[in-house]
Amino acid sequence: MRRQSGGPWALIAAGVAVAAVGVGLLMTGGGRTDPEPGGDRAAPAGAAPQAAAPAKGAPQASAPPTAASRASEAAREALQALDSAQAAALQAAEAERARLQAAKAAQGAGVGSATSAGPSGEGPMSPAALEASVDQIGRLRPGAETDQAVAALSRLGDAAVTEIGQQLAERDPDFGWRHAAVRVLQGVNSEKSRATLRRMALGEVGQRDPGLEDWAARALIACDRSEAWTLLASTTPQVLISALNSVVGQPVDEKHMPLLRKCLAHEADLVRWRAADVLADDPTGKRTDETLQAVAAALAAIPRLPNVNAPHRQFPPSGWTLGEACYRRYVNILARVKVDNEALRALAKRVEGRARDAVLLALAQRGDKSVHDDLVKLAQDPKADLFRAWAARALGDFGMPEDLPLLRTLAKTDPLVREGALRPPHPDDSTGPTYPVRQAAENAIRTLERKSKPPGK
Repeated sequence: MRRQSGGPWALIAAGVAVAAVGVGLLMTGGGRTDPEPGGDRAAPAGAAPQAAAPAKGAPQASAPPTAASRASEAAREALQALDSAQAAALQAAEAERARLQAAKAAQGAGVGSATSAGPSGEGPMSPAALEASVDQIGRLRPGAETDQAVAALSRLGDAAVTEIGQQLAERDPDFGWRHAAVRVLQGVNSEKSRATLRRMALGEVGQRDPGLEDWAARALIACDRSEAWTLLASTTPQVLISALNSVVGQPVDEKHMPLLRKCLAHEADLVRWRAADVLADDPTGKRTDETLQAVAAALAAIPRLPNVNAPHRQFPPSGWTLGEACYRRYVNILARVKVDNEALRALAKRVEGRARDAVLLALAQRGDKSVHDDLVKLAQDPKADLFRAWAARALGDFGMPEDLPLLRTLAKTDPLVREGALRPPHPDDSTGPTYPVRQAAENAIRTLERKSKPPGK
């Protein structure tokens, strides 16, 4: 808690200091080394003779105060001052406790204006009470107690926002406090609270914590969805994913393209994929050329990804590598981007390798039968691995009876084995060796045979 100057703590400190001085004087005799009057120390040579004692019955002159008596009197006065200061401090603390209890009761009942919290709305909340209310939100029990405190502080508006910002600057609050503070800022939803949430989401306040940054980002987006574009300046994957999820389906302007290009080159695969989703789902269709260029660049970069051939972390296990997961994602994006098939055919001529195969698979997914012969070749490519399975599946969608011999060969002899989820009759969630090309070919055979049957049979 921030100490207020002139408050009860200052009174106690002053009293203690005075008492210490008095006791020190008492113990040292006021710093003097003179003997007490009447002592037996001999007078130094040449000293003037002492005055004779007054005659019996003569009036006694009052003795001057000695250092010891002065120290004793000062100590008594200091102790009296300390007692008074303690009493005043206890009285002030009791009054402040009563005010806090009344404020809490009034806030819980919804009494008072957005900037007041006294009992029954009588007067504004004191700075000390506001500080205490904000300080304690991280120590309350989760559930109703925290919900009530968050709601009460939210009603205080920018006064609570200011105090939250001050405590963020003065200390390093724990996770619970920051979590509750974000809820308060979202509840206030003012320009000032959104500015604080923005700074928290972008990691500009306190120590970096990706989880809390994402929490602040979600709260900010809930307050104002357009803030999601601002959050694309973040470097935290969780924040970027939340922001990208919020702008999917929104119009993409020229000013957004640099941010999206940066996301397409991000090290986190989900950030790259969601950025491509934003471009593909632009409802205006005005950025299709830029979308194709961006996806083409992303496809070309896949072979250079770290651990491109490592298993992709996915549940249930797919048996895919990281590179294959990336290719599949971009195939799906190209299949729904708002361009005609001719634009994709032109793109297929500009790229090469697996990037070209991905564009051809996207055309097949769009129902373009002009890529049939290319898919037949891809299904027989011994180095294509999972691309063979995707080609076989596409042949099942628009292939011809003439493709059945090839598909039957693949279903019986294709050598590709991957660790993945096993199909029934194996138990659920069981994993083991799988043959993805054989399985895709079997499905394609059933589809083509069903299509080739005469109607009614």
